[in-house]
Parts: sequence; structure tokens; C-alpha cells
Amino acid sequence: MGSRMAANIARKYPLTVWNRTADKTGGLAAKGASIASSPAELAKQTTVIVTMLATPTATADVVLGRGEYTGRGVLDGISEGKIVVDMSTNSPITIRMMASHLAKKGCHLIDAPVMGSIQAAEEAALTILASGESAVFEKVKPLLETMGRKVWYLGGLGSASSLKVIFNLHLWLLTAAFSETFSLAIRAGVDPKTTLEIWNSSNQKTYISETKGPKILSGDWAAAFTVDLALKDLQLLSEMAEELRFPLFLGGVVRELYKSCSALGFGEMDFAAIFKLYERLSAAHKP
Repeated sequence: MGSRMAANIARKYPLTVWNRTADKTGGLAAKGASIASSPAELAKQTTVIVTMLATPTATADVVLGRGEYTGRGVLDGISEGKIVVDMSTNSPITIRMMASHLAKKGCHLIDAPVMGSIQAAEEAALTILASGESAVFEKVKPLLETMGRKVWYLGGLGSASSLKVIFNLHLWLLTAAFSETFSLAIRAGVDPKTTLEIWNSSNQKTYISETKGPKILSGDWAAAFTVDLALKDLQLLSEMAEELRFPLFLGGVVRELYKSCSALGFGEMDFAAIFKLYERLSAAHKP
């Protein structure tokens, strides 16, 4: 996602990039981007620093200069008035913690997670949720619009990250519901192809049945978003719900389903591979 988003930025703005895996920057260099040797160097050279990393821990380490990035993080190179835009799917707790550290240097943070596929990232058609100080958001909005078709401002810092993981919970619940019911239809002896055709011709049709159903039928588990990344999101949701003292009845169940998928070796497959868990259970419990 990040490389595609960066390519869209480069069409309108001067761009400096850094990646934890250095050879992944080659394609952007070919598009005219400068390559920084560290997050600190990147922060020195730019006024707006955009982060897009896989986990909250990775994001915090790179931004705050922790772990292997000690002395080389964004915070080590940033100066007053600069803005960090975190576009990862992150924890609101981590967002607020990073903002606190940045504020001590007179800098600002906008959290702006994205919704959409790799194709949407390539086409600059992402939906972007943003929150933080409104005046700071207005400064970075034109930059965000180079990557997204629609940018929503949600208010106080952390609101965007909260809503993003909540939307993802709904997606994982839909995936689990489809996998369970579709597996049951197959177990009952109904033709899978016919079942899916009827499904997508009725009011039962969802994004999951339309986009993941055909891939499940063909056994295509190439990951647009992996089981393990879905499990990471569910962990963030668990932490958020704990902080808010909110019960996650269905969320707890789907988290255990994804844990089981990962334990069975499906972690790097597409998140729809939760179907493989039901497939495995069905094979093991035939009457």
C-alpha cells in the first residue's frame, strides 16, 4: 500500500522516502524520489512526514527512535512546526502517546488511516479517515487528497484510528459469517458454485460474498490483507474495548477464529482463509 500511495504523492510534490527494507525504495527512486538513509534524515529533509507501517510497535519505534532505530527515529531529526501523518492502522493509545512526544518538540500528529484495496491505492481512490487539530488537518488535506478519493475529518486525535479498527471488526465479522454459512451449505451437499450465484443475486449479497466468494471457490489465497494482519487489528480492538470498558462478544469469537487460522499455518494467506478453518473442521467431523 505504502509504495503505491507514495507514488501518487510524487506526482504532485517533491518526495523523500525511507523503508525498513532498503531495496523496496528502488521503484520510487525511479519516479524521482530522494532516498533517506534513516527516519531521522527524512524528518530533517521534509516538512510533512507520512508513516505507513504494519504494526503499532513498528510505527512507534520508527517515529520515536526506539529499539533498532534508537537515535535514528523521526523524533531525532524533526524540528518545530513539522507534521507527522500516520496512515497505518494503529492503536488510538499509540497515536496519543506519539503525539505527546512530538508535542514536546513543537510538532503535530494527524492520524489518517486508509480504507481500500491495493488497487484503490494505485488509483488514488482510497477513503481516508483523519483526525487531530483541525488547523493542522487543513494544512495536510491537499497531500491526503493526492492519495484518496474521499477524505473525512473526524475531530479529535485518535478518532480516525478508532473508527478504522471498528470498521475492520465489521469486515472480519462478515468474513466469519460468510465462511461459516457457505461451509455449511457445502456440507449439506448444495453445489458451491450455484450457492454463490444465488447468494450474490439476493439481498444476502455483501462485499465479502462478491469479492472473496469467487476466490474461495477457486482456492485463491493470495493475500490482499493477511490473516495475521487481521489478527493484529483484532488485538487493537481488544485493547481499545478494554480501555472503554465495552464488551466485544462477537469480536472475541472472531478473534479466536483468526487465532486458530494462524495456528494452523494460514497466517500469510488472505483474511478470507478463515474459510479454510471451517473446511478443515468439516473434513474432520463428517458424519
